[in-house]
Amino acid sequence: MIMANLKIMVLLGVSALAQAQMDPLSNDQLEDVVAQQGVAVSLDWRLNVDKAGNKLALCSNAATYKECRIGWAFNNRGADDVDKRWLVLKGFTGSLYIPYLRVDASTVTYTTDAAAAKTIPAVLLSFGDIATGSGANTKVQIKNLTIDNLAFETDTGARRGYFADSTLEPTGAAIPANVNTGFMGLQINGPSNVANLQIDGTIKLFPCVGDHQSC
Repeated sequence: MIMANLKIMVLLGVSALAQAQMDPLSNDQLEDVVAQQGVAVSLDWRLNVDKAGNKLALCSNAATYKECRIGWAFNNRGADDVDKRWLVLKGFTGSLYIPYLRVDASTVTYTTDAAAAKTIPAVLLSFGDIATGSGANTKVQIKNLTIDNLAFETDTGARRGYFADSTLEPTGAAIPANVNTGFMGLQINGPSNVANLQIDGTIKLFPCVGDHQSC
């Protein structure tokens, strides 16, 4: 169960145009375009918790606790409903709040395999005070983020791996009812069950083209 509240503020410039005409742009023309406006995003993401950050009852109830999981299946790791292998994050709850993230168009310059400088379009992500330019409090907040356990589980007929539980603890002891089992867990909290992450800076995302040394 995922509840998300996404607020998007689009910063728009106003142009006074007596006449406007829309024409298609080629790929070469698009590479020459650098936007002057951006998008500012405020993200409040909650997973299996209520608005106050408290774990939902279904995550502890014996009949429904397996609903609070995320399962990852990878290529060539068995067949569905037979022996597919899953990496299962069990008892996954928590929330993430990003008060201000700015997304802009930009460029990045790198050295090609032929030792030449090349500039290509990129997406620019700006965090913290660099994004706001106002010194505002822009800490990323992680609240009550908990993963009870991680485990590798396997499809066995109708029982899918992401709903499976190991039958024994690593010590060989029997597993109590409605308890997530695995080999590692995670819990992030702090004062008032909130962990703050201060990010100030920028990240550029760009395609991995053939003449880049890392591609």
